[in-house]
Amino acid sequence: TGGAGTILFNNTLNGNHKLDLSAGTNSITFDNLVGNSNPLDNLTINGGLNLATTIKLTGGFVQNGANPVNLGGSITTTTGTIDLNGAVTLTGDSTLNTSAGDIRFLNPINGNNGTESLNLSAETGTIKLPETIGSTTQIGNLTILSGNLDIPTTARINLTGNFQLNGANPLNFAGEVTT
Repeated sequence: TGGAGTILFNNTLNGNHKLDLSAGTNSITFDNLVGNSNPLDNLTINGGLNLATTIKLTGGFVQNGANPVNLGGSITTTTGTIDLNGAVTLTGDSTLNTSAGDIRFLNPINGNNGTESLNLSAETGTIKLPETIGSTTQIGNLTILSGNLDIPTTARINLTGNFQLNGANPLNFAGEVTT
């Protein structure tokens, strides 16, 4: 846990334990594999997030605070929920996957240059999307696989590529998609 400084992980991080990180108004950066050979349990980030690698967890992932999230990698959990509370900018193709949890975004998602793809899979959970995706900078493709979808009826999704929506249950989407 840090106070108000930036936290940077340049090497691999493994371990079957819970990890809580706090960077205050700064960011936590992961540049190398997390949980690749031995997945972490739960990972909680208090501050911004810069992700350019793969994170594997057995529990949940939470990013707290209004700090920005720069997402250019993947987060996979087996039993937990993935929560991103800050505004998300896709800095590369990104995948969020949970076998038995939800995926929740509380603030807008934007691209960096309009080519980045976002793949979301919540096998038995719900995917909660924000009201706007690609409002400042479009994203490339958006693929959603979930049994349930929670999205505002006033949602606006702006893409340069394709929108794919798959689910075990009928999914209702009343928002606007522009490609």
